[in-house]
Amino acid sequence: MKQIVSWLTALVLLLSCLCCPVSAIEVGSMRYEIDPNTGEKRYTAIQIETAWGQWEWIPVYDDSGQVKWSYVCNEDGDYEWVPAEEAPTREEVALQLQARKTAVEKRFGIVIVEETPERPLDMQLCQIIHLEKAIETIPAALYEKARTALTARGKTLTILLGREDDPSVSWTTAGQYSPYDIMIRLYDVTPEVFAHEYAHLLHMTLLNSMYSAAEIEARWTALNQGAAYGGAFLKDIFITSYASTAFEEDFADSVSYLLARPEMIQELSLCRPDAPVIRKLQYARQLLSDAFGVPLSQFPDITLSQPSSWARDGVSDYQMLFPSGVFTSLGTPFHPGYQSGTTRQDFAAAAYELAETVWAQRQDSWEELYPQYPMDQMHQHNPFTDVTSRISAREAIVKLFLMGVVTGKSADSFDPEGAITRQEAAVMLYRLCQALELPLLQGESPEIRDSAQCAVWALESVRAMCSSGIMTGVGDSRFAPTGTYSNEQSLLTMVRIYRLFSETV
Repeated sequence: MKQIVSWLTALVLLLSCLCCPVSAIEVGSMRYEIDPNTGEKRYTAIQIETAWGQWEWIPVYDDSGQVKWSYVCNEDGDYEWVPAEEAPTREEVALQLQARKTAVEKRFGIVIVEETPERPLDMQLCQIIHLEKAIETIPAALYEKARTALTARGKTLTILLGREDDPSVSWTTAGQYSPYDIMIRLYDVTPEVFAHEYAHLLHMTLLNSMYSAAEIEARWTALNQGAAYGGAFLKDIFITSYASTAFEEDFADSVSYLLARPEMIQELSLCRPDAPVIRKLQYARQLLSDAFGVPLSQFPDITLSQPSSWARDGVSDYQMLFPSGVFTSLGTPFHPGYQSGTTRQDFAAAAYELAETVWAQRQDSWEELYPQYPMDQMHQHNPFTDVTSRISAREAIVKLFLMGVVTGKSADSFDPEGAITRQEAAVMLYRLCQALELPLLQGESPEIRDSAQCAVWALESVRAMCSSGIMTGVGDSRFAPTGTYSNEQSLLTMVRIYRLFSETV
């Protein structure tokens, strides 16, 4: 049925198209019909909010059948409506799809297969972007160790992307794992679904070959306190009702929630800290850590994190100095723990927050100090292909690069989600102090018994940070240069540098 658009609404739309180079609009509802040939949805009208706060329907096609509004996939993997003349062509989308698919395959060492290649290319592109985000749910260190284990067996993980509305698949099936093919089939590409199927891979393909499968199952089911699978759902025993159906699903659902929904686990542990379901999660976390040699700090915390006794005063100081800082929300649901390893992007964000705080005290700003790098051209100076718009600290990373504080893992890679090492943190902090022209206090140079393990490019920075008291060792006169730098250690160094600045004002 054709929709009639008021001339006022049409005028508002016309003006919005003229004023914005990319005129994505906010849409309330959509009307569609099913294409009898392909079975795909064909949108016919969209509901938009006018400048007067009223919702009106506008047609997707004009009277001659030409497309007026296009439903496209943006770089975040979300759909949006844009004027048809601004939408990328089919050829352009095809190139984007192939480039993104190749990049994801290379990054994660996988093979991606599209089960229904006749589907709209925008739909396929969005699925690839969602898949990349879903895989990022798995701790990077765990994923790499598992990937190495698969490679040693001559295996490569295949991801088969299916249609979410596939009529041949039960509506309850969101994904499947085939241990014979080392293949994960996804119908619903979300972090929770991928983590569930990936947990099957870890369990069936890798853990069962490292340990006795019977022993893993026996230790797990012993925590069920006699509850049998296939029976009633007991919330203190099982993480979900689906987990109560079989041991394999119990393990996969538990690991999925641990990796993809840690906030739910943390809230659960507050209410029932000694419940069997929490003890099974603790066992899964320890098992994965031991089997793959990944520090527990790389996994989400099961209980809400508390700062170590030596860090409590520093945490209070940090929260006062940086009320909206990167580490202010530690120890709350949705955020990592105090003892968790700091990611490179979080450390960069905190470092830049510190720089902005110092500049504000000096009545300086980025625009005044670096006029050669205007904000609207910042993206042109980004050398890192992995620091995209989905990286929350992108601006901070690029600015620190331009300040000479960071150089990346390589010329075009920053590894934003990787854990920062202690020597990397030392180098970044040393260069930050130099960029801010902060004089370092030169105390007695401490003994560093493991200095031979420091990289050549890091040794000067490590010595400077230790002698100034900004960083300390790990005991026994050791620095552990390649060790993980925790969130509470990171925030303490920011506080110490700020105090150093305060003493020079």
